[in-house]
This record gives sequence, structure tokens and C-alpha cells, in this order.
Amino acid sequence: MKQRLVVCYFGVYNPKYIRNWVLINGLRKNKVQVFECSCRLPGLKKYWHLFREHWKIRNDYNVMVVGFSGQLMTIFAKFLTRKPIVFDALVPLHDAIVFNHQVCRPNSFKAKYYYFLDWLSLRLADLIICDTIESINYYSRTFKIDKEKCQRIFTGANNEVFRPLAKKKKGDNFIVGFYAIVYKNHGIEYIVKAAEILQSKYPEIVFRMIGASRMYQQAKEMAGHLNLKNMKFFGFQALKKLPYFIAEADVCLGLFGQTNKTQRVIPNKAFEVLACQKPLINADTPAMNEIFTNKKDCLLCQTANTQSLAEAILILKNDRNLRNQIAENGFKLFQERLTPEILGRQFKKILNDLL
Repeated sequence: MKQRLVVCYFGVYNPKYIRNWVLINGLRKNKVQVFECSCRLPGLKKYWHLFREHWKIRNDYNVMVVGFSGQLMTIFAKFLTRKPIVFDALVPLHDAIVFNHQVCRPNSFKAKYYYFLDWLSLRLADLIICDTIESINYYSRTFKIDKEKCQRIFTGANNEVFRPLAKKKKGDNFIVGFYAIVYKNHGIEYIVKAAEILQSKYPEIVFRMIGASRMYQQAKEMAGHLNLKNMKFFGFQALKKLPYFIAEADVCLGLFGQTNKTQRVIPNKAFEVLACQKPLINADTPAMNEIFTNKKDCLLCQTANTQSLAEAILILKNDRNLRNQIAENGFKLFQERLTPEILGRQFKKILNDLL
């Protein structure tokens, strides 16, 4: 008789971050017992704390899942347990720090250190969870990881927070919504330039921008230099306010940057927009094509192409029926394939197959 699945969710992960929240709550919705062994303490303190907390439950679980972000924690976990270790490799450190955040140069010692952490943690894990097939291909190509060792689980969204809300009409403006902690893969500069293209002929199109980061501030300065009157910046906003922001928008924007990461990921907000039953515009990428169908549940435009983005916005502005169709089909897609319960059921099967 196969043993009952009990999971130790381990590491320095943020339990409120959407990826972790969806997987943990998804498992629990599928009647899987989950022990959370986590710590957010700085420095070496976290290792001692995690060792003590894990010791208390070391005999009570049969699979360990290292939550995002967990490269160092996967390595540490290998010293703590002989049970199967599943690594949620949502974001490769090397790519994020070197190319997306641009913290250090590609050939620097720091870049090589992060590559080594990715490489070692991927090898030590018994199973790797990724968000898209394109991410699996990236790990296989970059770190020589066997694809058979990887499984895809889409990120999904917290449908207790992100849900359809009645739109509060604010005049006759057509509102284009964007929110993100902005990095290079977002391509926010293409959104600013699209606003410039549309400003003179379509003053009723208004871009509302929520976000933070150095690149967000640069986009704000760029909009100022271009004297854009159709783009408003609101800075960082609490998670609970985002569904109301989405509800007030007529369409919402995803990723448009000219980076490798843009090609292989689906942004969290894409799923959140679907959960709120709003139409989404995103760059046409291999990752997006894994689950989205153009002009059915999402409108896709060319990557890093200002004119294509501006045209996509105009298409939805001028076609209410298409707008509503994309919103309804996107919500249906979310309900059928992307809720925490559905993703948790998929994760449960993956973990049971490992036992």
C-alpha cells in the first residue's frame, strides 16, 4: 500500500509570494498535510533555526519541497534529509541577477558564483519544478539538466484576492493598466513609447502605471521628458488594492521586453488579470503560447515593438466585443486550468509519483 503524502515545505521562502502561496494552499485544498519549515532571519541564524525546526518534524513527512527562492536551501536540505527533495526553480539566480537585474557583469566572479549555485542546486534536487516548458528547456540547455527530471506547473493566482469586480466608470477614458516591480524583461520603455504614439490622436487613452524599481523611475522620467499627459504613475501599491486597479482598467498589459527571460516566462500578473476577468495584452512568446491562444483569451503583439503594442491597444479599444470575448475566455481558462486547487491537484500527483 502506497504511503500517504505528507510534505515539508522548506526554506527561506516568502509564504505570501504568489508562487509559494498557490502551491502550499493548492496542496492543502487537495487534502495534503503540509508542514511549513521556514525562516526569514538574516545571516547564519536562519540555518540554525531551520535545523532545529526541521529536527522536530524529521520523521513526520515523506517529501521535502524547497520553496522559491531556494538555491542555497536546496544545498542545505541535502545535509538534513535523505527523503526526496523537490526544488521549485522558478527563477534562475544567474539569469535574474546578471541579465534581468543587471547587478554584475556576465564574466565577473559574482556571476560565476550564482551560476554555480544554480548548477549545484539543480543537480542535488531529486525533482525540479518549473513554470513553463521554455524554462525547462533553458535549464536543460544552460545547466545540462535532464528534462525528465523537470515538471511544469503554471504559477496561477490567488483567487481569494484576485477576482472579478464591478468596474467603477471614471469618465469616458479608455484605461490601460500596468503594474509590476519593473525589471528589464517587462519592457516598460515600449509602453512609454506606445503612449507617445497614441497621445495626440487618441487623448482618451490613458495609461495608469503602478510599480517600483529603478527602471520604473526611469520610465517615469522618460514620460516626463516626452511631456506625456496620457500616462499617470502611482508608485507602489499594496496587493489588496491591485484587484480594484485591474477592475478600473479596460485592458491590462504584461511583458514586452527584448530579453531571453521574456521569451520563457509568463508573468504572475497575466494569471491575475485572467482571474479578474479582464483582457490582457502581452508579447507573443513561446511561453505565452504554451497556454494562451491569440485573440481568444489574450491579445498578443510583437516583442519589443512599440508600434505593434500601440496597434494592439487600438484593436481592443475599437472592438468591445473582442474585448469582452477575451476577458470571458481568459476567466474561463483560469477557472478550468489555473486555480490553486487545480494546480495543487497537479502538484500532488507529481509528488505522489516521486514516492
